[in-house]
Amino acid sequence: TWAPAREAASSLLENAEAARATKQTDRVIDYGTQALERTVECLGEQRQGVLAALDGSQDRVMALMESGDAMEGALDVLVTEAQVRQVLADAQMDKGMIVEAQRNLEEAERVSEKLSDGVQKAQCMRSRGMICLMKKDVRKAEDLLRRAVEICREEEDQKEEAESLQLLIKLHRQSEGMFDHVCGLYHELLEAQQ
Repeated sequence: TWAPAREAASSLLENAEAARATKQTDRVIDYGTQALERTVECLGEQRQGVLAALDGSQDRVMALMESGDAMEGALDVLVTEAQVRQVLADAQMDKGMIVEAQRNLEEAERVSEKLSDGVQKAQCMRSRGMICLMKKDVRKAEDLLRRAVEICREEEDQKEEAESLQLLIKLHRQSEGMFDHVCGLYHELLEAQQ
């Protein structure tokens, strides 16, 4: 049964999030790494089969959830895995571990897309946009952040939309000839925060 490993992963994720709230990056990485190991341990070789059964639609996720407790548990593990990878990647970015962060974000985004979890996917895209900003790849950063905003609007998640818009504003605020664009972004931000 997966229950003990799944519960351990969830508990470690909570510890990682608590450590993140107090800016204990090394502890976030420690807890996140342990949590990721537990999620992988939970599904083992079945992970690829569960992912293959998903097609990115909410209908398919619901049908799989209704197919039995084992599948519902497997889907819960995948949700936890995506969340763990996101938290871990954010801490890795803070520590300059860009390659590891990029890898975790790409996998979290892939899993989130399969699970039809638009908000989690948008969070991954936003974090990937931050990595692009760190690498001075402005075009790719803007593309990822714009796509994250669009997904958040579709999901009606104003908080995540606002966070992506704030990064877009930061991206263009100091750019020459972008005043009108930045004003438009501020207007979008105000709308998202209402």
